[in-house]
Amino acid sequence: VSVFEGTAEGFTVSYRAGMRGFSIPTWLGYPCVERNEYSDYSYTYDGTSITIARYNGIGGNIVIPDTIDGKPVTVIGAGAFMDKVTISSTLTLPSNLTTIEGSAFAGCSGFTGSLTIPEGVTSIGYSAFYNCSGFDGALTLPSTLTTIGPYTFYGCSGFSGSLTIPEGITTIGNGAFGCS
Repeated sequence: VSVFEGTAEGFTVSYRAGMRGFSIPTWLGYPCVERNEYSDYSYTYDGTSITIARYNGIGGNIVIPDTIDGKPVTVIGAGAFMDKVTISSTLTLPSNLTTIEGSAFAGCSGFTGSLTIPEGVTSIGYSAFYNCSGFDGALTLPSTLTTIGPYTFYGCSGFSGSLTIPEGITTIGNGAFGCS
């Protein structure tokens, strides 16, 4: 019997760099990725690009790098920053970004200022910025965006100005803009 028996489809084993007993690309039949550290970030590398898996910092002016060791940062992983930023902080996303996964920044009430999602991002997952109530500037969405998941900006009560929904949007989930 496997300890992973009954896990959801899409499950991936991630392990710290240097750990023994694991192999890439699979371990016991499950996809497997090595987790590495860079500055305040834990990340995985799939052979072509980097996913930020976890933020280990405390906040401040957060600038997620465009590249790590010359490899593009294209994904902010599910829950990577969740509940981690509670002090007054700004957020700058990498220019190579294509995907922001579910709950990536959920509960980060300390973010202030504007939020610009960079050109190239096609998908923002469910609850990605849920309850990020500190933003007090504009929200700018890229023309490349096609999917906004459910509750993505729910509880983001501080955004100001007008919002333009890009023409290429094909999906907006329930409660995506549950803002006041």
